[in-house]
Amino acid sequence: FHMNIMAAGIVNAMDAGKYLQLARPVGSSHESLPYRAVFIRDHQEIQQPGPTYIFTSWNRTNEQTKDMKKCKTLAKFMSMEVSIDRTTTGGPTILRSMRWINGLCFFHGDERVPFVFPWPESL
Repeated sequence: FHMNIMAAGIVNAMDAGKYLQLARPVGSSHESLPYRAVFIRDHQEIQQPGPTYIFTSWNRTNEQTKDMKKCKTLAKFMSMEVSIDRTTTGGPTILRSMRWINGLCFFHGDERVPFVFPWPESL
């Protein structure tokens, strides 16, 4: 259901003349991985120099089999454009949220990466 809604959003964006941007996991061990996501972008977002980082979080429903859990379908899914705080060393990566972004991702048992979203200064 979620994937169908996101696919319809991509079709609508294409009909409206928006741009699509391909994406893949980041990190030294992921550089050779194929693209696994497509995100809807505006013209001014595509024109910005440098890489774009998008944090995507997902959760699957689980089905218990005899000896292991088997992931079935996506239960929750969200993506947002982030900036990466490069001043920290060691520990989890610090991400700062910038804006929500719509798209479609395909996950196949990807590894989890530790991260932190700090509290906004206004709080």
